[in-house]
Amino acid sequence: MYCKGKLQKGLHEFIAKVEDQIVVIKDLPALICTQCGEAYYDDEVMDKLDKVREKINSGNFIAHPMAAGELKISDIN
Repeated sequence: MYCKGKLQKGLHEFIAKVEDQIVVIKDLPALICTQCGEAYYDDEVMDKLDKVREKINSGNFIAHPMAAGELKISDIN
């Protein structure tokens, strides 16, 4: 939107930090900028993401744990 790149339909990965956990949702349909990679979700996808957030916050979310790492830029020499 800001870089004026073209938007193309595709699948995107949504990543969010919830308290001390990282939640990754793969293969979300989105419009993706061919220039900068920014993803834009339609209302239906946003509603589903809101439902996931509500389930996580209520403690009623079951997910498969995955190995992951988190780095701070200051950790890299």
